Amino acid sequence: MKMISFNQLGFRYRLGSQVFRDFSMTLSPGHVYGVLGENGVGKSTLMKLASGVLIPTAGSVTIDGREASLREEATMAKIIYLPEEFSLPALTLDEFRKVTTPFYPSFSDESFEECCRVLDVVRDRRLDKLSMGQRKRAYLAFAFACRAEWLLLDEPTNGLDVAAKEAFRRLVARYVDEGQSIIISTHSVREIDSLIDHLIILDRKGIVLDASIGEIGSRLRFGRCSAEEEPLYSESTLAGTSGVVVNTTDEESPVDIEMLFMASLRSTERLRRLFNTKTE
Repeated sequence: MKMISFNQLGFRYRLGSQVFRDFSMTLSPGHVYGVLGENGVGKSTLMKLASGVLIPTAGSVTIDGREASLREEATMAKIIYLPEEFSLPALTLDEFRKVTTPFYPSFSDESFEECCRVLDVVRDRRLDKLSMGQRKRAYLAFAFACRAEWLLLDEPTNGLDVAAKEAFRRLVARYVDEGQSIIISTHSVREIDSLIDHLIILDRKGIVLDASIGEIGSRLRFGRCSAEEEPLYSESTLAGTSGVVVNTTDEESPVDIEMLFMASLRSTERLRRLFNTKTE
């Protein structure tokens, strides 16, 4: 079965603290995953481990059963990784496409043309001379056109203007299908709340929550609440008190991801218990 599996993963930077210890999680195709967590919990590290850029110090990361760290050609063709900050060679985007697409047999020229148009990409200037926002738009257009099974995006909207952010959201909605998954790690919760169908929240102990948006909405209710409902998180608004409480109704609640993230910070262990999440 197609999947990315983190199997009792351990990772420690050479001069740093332990980032992951006995960490296990499985990602399945056909989803848009959102990965949230405070700085330092390992969101970017998780992306690098999945793409084979980093090697686990214990356990393994596998893509369809093959070790990601081996970076085998057939495995790497299934993954596109866009880090938060990156450099590109002294080539135009069209030149970059010509030398890189042989590694991605599913690359679509038609999709590339569409993505460049939607993202308003500069194609005739050297990539290394572009601004960070222009480079990100160019690489996003290339990444979507590769039609890889897994698209790993670390803070993809950082550096993008309002129009480019909207174009990015349109492309995510357009290109994900049953054979693909997009994994988005971000602090900009509002940028992805209408896109994702599965949410993962991390803290320094491991996974706080790993659930579909539907499951979250069936277990939690978001909106007006009272102190008697013992909210996991609440805030005062002009309309009264809003927050996150246990859903005791048969109706699925619309999920407010930003409010849920605040609940994960204020009521971490309670949220773990509600979703039967195991720590490391």
